[in-house]
Amino acid sequence: MTSPLSRHRRATAQLRTWVTRLPAREKDTILSDLITGDDTHLRAQLLRRYRGAHATEAFTTTTPRTAGELRAEREGCDAQQRERDRVRQERSAAVARQRHLDTLAVDQPAVWQRIDELIATKKLREYGLAVQLLVDLRDLTERDGGTAVFEYRLTLLRVAHARKPSLLQRLDLAGLDV
Repeated sequence: MTSPLSRHRRATAQLRTWVTRLPAREKDTILSDLITGDDTHLRAQLLRRYRGAHATEAFTTTTPRTAGELRAEREGCDAQQRERDRVRQERSAAVARQRHLDTLAVDQPAVWQRIDELIATKKLREYGLAVQLLVDLRDLTERDGGTAVFEYRLTLLRVAHARKPSLLQRLDLAGLDV
């Protein structure tokens, strides 16, 4: 049994073949009618002509689709749309991430200062923000090739705050271990 997609492709190919075999004069008339907009039902007329010319083929090559086939085709289309949406969202998120890193790259010393300020509050919520900024700086330095400086500063930060186990735990969970 052929899939609905392959039947559609075959029908499209047959339609293209039929169009290419139309006389050039007739194609010119059809195109000028299409462009000038003189005939609003041109597509329907052309499809009727095509189907009339291929009426016997239509009845011999296609069989009615079952509800299960229609549902499977619909689910396949839905899955493809979800995949396209997922890819589009991932691309959008990646672009937004790069923009965010670009803004951090402008003034890295200010970001390090902000991290120090957040840690100095000794509040868990601020630790989380500081860790996120450190993750951002790590990603930025990996992107731009300055990991040695980042690792050195991270080591100094860990040593300076060695008595803050909840901060160190958050750093470890974020993969910010040296």
